[in-house]
Amino acid sequence: MVLFREPIKVKDTEYEVCGVSTISDPQEKTLVFIQKEYESSIINLNQAEGCCVIAEKGIVIPDDLKARHNFIITDNPRLRFTKIYSQLAEEEERNNKCESYHNINGAVIAENVRLGTNVVIEPFCFIDHDVSIGDNTIVRSGARIRSKVIIGCNCIIKENAVIGAPAFSFEKDENGNLIRVPQL
Repeated sequence: MVLFREPIKVKDTEYEVCGVSTISDPQEKTLVFIQKEYESSIINLNQAEGCCVIAEKGIVIPDDLKARHNFIITDNPRLRFTKIYSQLAEEEERNNKCESYHNINGAVIAENVRLGTNVVIEPFCFIDHDVSIGDNTIVRSGARIRSKVIIGCNCIIKENAVIGAPAFSFEKDENGNLIRVPQL
């Protein structure tokens, strides 16, 4: 699941979402997609409210779910999800502004970072806002830890590791062009 700092409006709709989740574990007010082959998973939407659901044409949607969620019906839900998620990810990146960073012993550390006891952060690290690092953890030189990451106690983050940046895959659009899909 990916949560945004603030709700984002889905382009060309009246829907607003707070993040992205999967049909296997949908969360409140998130973007979700479902394909025909996983139609039985639609019942999982009973555990959430207000999702924007990209559903494949032909899936039977119970009336109670229609009343609780917003549905976009399409022939290719993965492609539609990809386009919408890409737009949301770009908007989140624009909204993701930290007001200040601090240089501490050669490491750049953002606001609202919580460090446990005996944490070692070597020079040339970058630690983004809203990160929590547990006791007795070592963050080696050059590591990048993006926002909202929680690292437990007694960890060693090796040199130049990147944690919390979205991985991605690709989906082809109707013209064969590749669209980058941020991964959950």
